[in-house]
Amino acid sequence: MATQRKPGDQTANMALAGVQGLVKDLGSNAVAALLRISGDKLPRWLTGQETPNAEHLTKLSDLHSSIGPLHAAFTRPGCALAGRT
Repeated sequence: MATQRKPGDQTANMALAGVQGLVKDLGSNAVAALLRISGDKLPRWLTGQETPNAEHLTKLSDLHSSIGPLHAAFTRPGCALAGRT
């Protein structure tokens, strides 16, 4: 059974904050595919309806640490790729 995330759940909040930019630019289905989770799970985490388990928190952290810097580098203002779709 899924658990609802509490506002004070810092670990989940920090992990999800790390991938919100990826979700915004790539879409939740693409990020869900990278995490190897169902497409409807990520939106439930982002809205606080559910909390990722320990395995998924690790995946979120790994995704952010591996892809996050590339995403930040290629979407910053003035970058040739920024704003392209």
